[in-house]
Amino acid sequence: MGAKSGEKDSDILNFVGSMPQNVLIRILNASPNCIKLVNLDGRLVFMNLNGRRALGLNASFDLYGLYWHDLWPKDRQDEIKQAVSRAANGEFIEFDAVLPMPNGSSMVWSQSVSPVISNENTVEHILVISRDITEEREHEIQQRSRHQQFQEAATRLNAQLSDKNQKLLTQSMMMREIDHRVKNSLAMVAAVLRMQVKSSDSPETKAVLEDATNRILTVSQVHAQLYRKPGADTVNLAEYLTPLCHNLIEAMAGPNITFLIETEAIEENAQTALALGLILAELVSNSIRHAFASEDIGTISVSLSAMPDGQKALILEDDGSGLPEGFDLAEQMSLGSKIISLYSDQIGAVITPAQSMRGGARFEIIF
Repeated sequence: MGAKSGEKDSDILNFVGSMPQNVLIRILNASPNCIKLVNLDGRLVFMNLNGRRALGLNASFDLYGLYWHDLWPKDRQDEIKQAVSRAANGEFIEFDAVLPMPNGSSMVWSQSVSPVISNENTVEHILVISRDITEEREHEIQQRSRHQQFQEAATRLNAQLSDKNQKLLTQSMMMREIDHRVKNSLAMVAAVLRMQVKSSDSPETKAVLEDATNRILTVSQVHAQLYRKPGADTVNLAEYLTPLCHNLIEAMAGPNITFLIETEAIEENAQTALALGLILAELVSNSIRHAFASEDIGTISVSLSAMPDGQKALILEDDGSGLPEGFDLAEQMSLGSKIISLYSDQIGAVITPAQSMRGGARFEIIF
């Protein structure tokens, strides 16, 4: 192997040595990179034509004897001198550097500085290959800028969702949050809210943030159910509401709460299904939080059925502490109650709260 390799090297040397000098220059000039040959003291011996063009130098400009570091701003010259010194000692160096151009622009160069070894195994010259990576850097900056804009948009959305004001109640905002194009954004906002919950020392702030997180996750679950069958015009409410409720119970309720659901296979348009999902999610959440003391054993049941007159009935009942005397949903000021009212109005539903026969709360939704 060694003999054959030596023969190949010899053939290459003979081939290169037989080339006219202008052919070698043309080969170097064909490279899109800026190729330079530098003496051990840093003075330029050669620069190819494309390198000269990139630096704004004409072909007749005499570079011979000019120090390579003199082409750079003063604040970068020590770095260039160091690279030359290290290469002169046999070391290979790579680094990126910004070079201001005569026209006022700047170029970013990826520098490769290599020692050229003589037959006596000593460094006789230094080869510098500079690759223009300006467009790559600009692309990276644009990517970072878009990422920053996305982060800022997520932060603004987080603030909007955590702020208990009327903006959160507008239909356009709620509908934007459930659009399939922002499902990943919703998951990210929920993650940010969870981090804020952990970092907050205020119980009131924690409660508000937890409410916002649960609502965001509910919207995300609604979207996942609605859009798991692309192109469908209707949603099977039994297939949609059952896993939605089970997810809420699993996430929020302890083992002392039993959940029962009985639904008919009713088809509804996506807008109505979405509104019912949000309404039911609020009612289930309220029942888990307020109907039972922490150690109470209780049951929450949900039923969905078609009525003889063509309307449908969605009923939630629990056997907890029941509703306060004179309870009126329209007079409730909590965000959850406003969400229930907003979406029931949207689909023309009538919600009737009452005491259940088991002593707890009962909500009947006719739509």
